[in-house]
Amino acid sequence: MVEKEFFTRPFYIDITAATIGINKDNWYCHEPGMMRQKVIETMLIQKYDVVPIINKQGFFDAYFTLDKIDNTKLNINKIESDDRIYYLTHIRDVVWRMNTAKKTHFFPFKWT
Repeated sequence: MVEKEFFTRPFYIDITAATIGINKDNWYCHEPGMMRQKVIETMLIQKYDVVPIINKQGFFDAYFTLDKIDNTKLNINKIESDDRIYYLTHIRDVVWRMNTAKKTHFFPFKWT
C-alpha cells in the first residue's frame, strides 16, 4: 500500500532561536532622548516584559523591566553574558536553557 509510506516518513524540524525570535530591527526599544513614561505606557499596553535600551553609541547593553511591586517604575537591567544566546541555537536547547536558568528571554550574542 502506498498510503503506509506517509505514516512512516521521517520528520525533522530544524527550528532555531532566530526562527521564533524577533529581529533587532523590529524590537521596540528605548532610544536616547525618549521619555521613560512612554516606555512604561507601551509596556503596559503591549504587555512587554522587556524593552531593550539603545545607548548613545547605538549599542544594546541594558534593558528595562517594570518593577514587580510598582508597575509605574522601570528597573534597568544590564545585559550579562547569561542573557545572551547564539541566534542559531536549536529550539530544543533554547527551551532547556530557559527552563534551567528560569529566564523568559534572551538577547543575541552580537548586536550593533
